[in-house]
Amino acid sequence: MLDKTLKILFVEDSEVQQELGIYRLQDIGFNNVAKASNGLDAIAYLESNPVDLIISDWEMPEMDGMDLLRVVRSTPDIQETPFIIMTVNNNPNRVSIAESEGVAEFLCKPVGNEALLKTIEKIFA
Repeated sequence: MLDKTLKILFVEDSEVQQELGIYRLQDIGFNNVAKASNGLDAIAYLESNPVDLIISDWEMPEMDGMDLLRVVRSTPDIQETPFIIMTVNNNPNRVSIAESEGVAEFLCKPVGNEALLKTIEKIFA
């Protein structure tokens, strides 16, 4: 059974999408959710706060989700942290790029509760 106490970092620059994503996570039982508004904020958070899962938007100002993924994968203490990337652009080339960089899962927005839960369950199965 999936551990609903997982610590999740949700990275999203749009306040509305951030609130919606956190609401969806809470609605499916995850209440230990932190937030960051871009990759730079996420890195600052991760420096002193371990997490079990990172869910990040792809397109963000200052540092996008792919650059964040690259930093995570190159940082020894957090390089094994599962990483889900979300975007409105599900171009097969983008999916391929994300997979080659070490993303655990790729989700196309909008993401419903059931799809989000199934994706998280798949990662931690």
